[in-house]
Amino acid sequence: MLVGKSASSLNLLYQEEIEVTITPDLLVKAIEEFRSRKGKGAKQRSQRLIRIKGGLFIKYGHIDLLVDACLLLLGVGATSDKRATAKEGILDLCGRKIWRFEGSGINTVGYVFTHKDAEPLLQKYEVAKGFIYDVRLLTPISPQDPLLRGNSSIKVVDKTKNPEATHVAEITVRGTVYLVSPHALEEFIKDARRSRTIKNRYKNPGSQSSYLLAFHDMFKRATLVKRENNVTQIIRHGFEEAEYLWIHGWVFVLKGNVIKTCYEKGEMASLYKRGQKKQN
Repeated sequence: MLVGKSASSLNLLYQEEIEVTITPDLLVKAIEEFRSRKGKGAKQRSQRLIRIKGGLFIKYGHIDLLVDACLLLLGVGATSDKRATAKEGILDLCGRKIWRFEGSGINTVGYVFTHKDAEPLLQKYEVAKGFIYDVRLLTPISPQDPLLRGNSSIKVVDKTKNPEATHVAEITVRGTVYLVSPHALEEFIKDARRSRTIKNRYKNPGSQSSYLLAFHDMFKRATLVKRENNVTQIIRHGFEEAEYLWIHGWVFVLKGNVIKTCYEKGEMASLYKRGQKKQN
């Protein structure tokens, strides 16, 4: 029997002995608790969790809120050690990979939680329309890159001066400025690395800046085409009509002045009909 210890001291000693283990089931309960909170900011809290195909996207800046919810459910005091352990557990369940989600009016980084225990929870969210990509595939291109210096048609976004920018570069084609989304450049690089067309025409570009040069050259010479299932595409992408440009088996998807994505399709498929070269 301990003598001379207050109830609060005994409680602290008990809490220190509790091992913090974040299981998938606990994280699901924490997300539910976090999601169901009422009062000021409830709508904003709901928007922090985004359902994507196959999982739940959790914004980077709000992992700490789920740490608090997990510790609350465990009945553990939020000491710095316990918080650190809980955070590590959550990141382990999310695979630790940082992703960027772009779409539905959102452009942010975070983690993806996927687990069979989360399936009932996912049903409470609509799948958000947008793109998700690994931020490690795109490192900032320096505005002073020697390959781009002096090229007035390509302007790289300086993230040190404009950290909130949602595009990686601006390219000018016949007097019109187009914004290159991170997703578009990432998809171009992924497909270009195994594309015979790119290797034959651009001598196997290696750096991101050389891929951006190839991207610009392809885009400026692309031809406007029309999708046969254009109505289906409009509905699928949130009623945002897009234009499609084709060149050497590549398709660029344009919404307004933003190049949203691109991909190698091979020879022109029956899905596309030739239009006229895009005029600006």
